Amino acid sequence: MNEGLYQPHSIEDFEALSAEFDGAVDLAARFPEWPFLDNVGYVAACEYVDSTSGAFGPVLAELVEYYGDETVTFISVDPDPDVLIPHSRYPAFRVQKEGLPDNFWKGVEYFPGVDVAAALSVDSDVAGIVGSSRRWAVWGQRDWEIALLLTPEREGPWLHADINFVDVPEALQNFRGPEGWTMPLSEAETATMLGNIARHRPDPPLDTEDKR
Repeated sequence: MNEGLYQPHSIEDFEALSAEFDGAVDLAARFPEWPFLDNVGYVAACEYVDSTSGAFGPVLAELVEYYGDETVTFISVDPDPDVLIPHSRYPAFRVQKEGLPDNFWKGVEYFPGVDVAAALSVDSDVAGIVGSSRRWAVWGQRDWEIALLLTPEREGPWLHADINFVDVPEALQNFRGPEGWTMPLSEAETATMLGNIARHRPDPPLDTEDKR
């Protein structure tokens, strides 16, 4: 047993890990809704597939070092856990700080039996990550092809840990697949997401509209 990686083995275990997102992420939210329960913060975006891969471990290692987290918890909420749990699949895990980044890789790549497609890196379509400090969080969706990282600081070493983070408008333009190969986004959906991000920034840009 890997003591630095905790994986649930019952519905009670899974619910306990799910509760670790309380106060940080609304697990029922879906883009373009604002998924974070912290009202303010800076948002950086990466490709969704990066956030559910072992390559994301170094990003988490930098975050926990900076914010003083003891643990990091990952959860997948699509496919619906209520469908997976009767088959003894509990799509979540927790990693100790000392186990990063290697144990994050082990958590997302673990699959039961011989079903490689059941690994969270492959099977998860909506996922969240949170540190025990609750000062930062990640939310990503495969249909939008991006993951958002919310932090209190605009800049930090986690933005330079081998994952390409960009502003959300650039992510929506460059990280998504070509037309016909990806879910189309309406102008309203894009505007809603960008508006939510702007409203939750600690220092929103000045309103340049002439109020005279």
